[in-house]
Amino acid sequence: IIYLDDILIYSKNEEDHLKHIKIVLDLLRKHQLFAKKSKCEFGVERLEFLGHIVSPSGISVDDNKVIAVKNWPTPKDLTHVRSFVGTAGFYRRFIKSYGEIAAPLTDLMRDNTPFVWTLKQQTAFIIHHSTGKTPFYMVYGIEPKLPGDKLRPLLNDKDENDTQAQIQQLDKQRALVDQRLHSNANKMKIYYDKHLKHQNIALKEGEWVLIHNEQGKKFKPHWIGPYKIRKICPLGTYQLQDQRIRNEFQPDPIQATKKTNLYSISKVEEMIGSINQR
Repeated sequence: IIYLDDILIYSKNEEDHLKHIKIVLDLLRKHQLFAKKSKCEFGVERLEFLGHIVSPSGISVDDNKVIAVKNWPTPKDLTHVRSFVGTAGFYRRFIKSYGEIAAPLTDLMRDNTPFVWTLKQQTAFIIHHSTGKTPFYMVYGIEPKLPGDKLRPLLNDKDENDTQAQIQQLDKQRALVDQRLHSNANKMKIYYDKHLKHQNIALKEGEWVLIHNEQGKKFKPHWIGPYKIRKICPLGTYQLQDQRIRNEFQPDPIQATKKTNLYSISKVEEMIGSINQR
């Protein structure tokens, strides 16, 4: 995993880990990129990465980051509310029903809404303070994406029983937030949901696809969540950020509209091979 200048290499066992480290270091050397030894850790089972603690058990919040939320003073104006919600929201995946809890605070951030700190806002603020030690957010359905590795769906048919309870919970949460779909992010999500619904018949279970927007200047990732993947588009999505494919090739889409195309990942791999042979 690479984020700006941070690189995280993870493996199933020590033998694979040594191979993966060699692959990454060889790539750095090939492109004349340098890693500072004093900032590197090798062969560890627990580390801090992008404000999270990563271990064999999964991913959890860095306790030092939680202290900042716990010690946050009561907001006195809209600027302070936005700062607090932004900081606490970074770990929203660890807090059950976070959207419902934070609703009184996010309501204050709407346009043309006067700042009035009532019992509802104070209660939401106190709940944020009392979240305590957050539970693990388990790594699920993810495999290392290194040369030679194969992509695989996040959810399969055999996982249906295990995820049914989660899906039902998401249904309940969705009913609560449907009335709050006003942000640009939610409008974008609605657009892609509707688009994928029309193409569901043409898609096959477990097939990987490439999704991109023809009107955009570059490929952009779109995450629709495990519920949507399972119910509307039962497959994983893999984003390929290679402008040459878009400029030089016009593969046959599985299904197409004027704005968005879905391409078979096997076809994309053929295009990559053709480019690399040049």
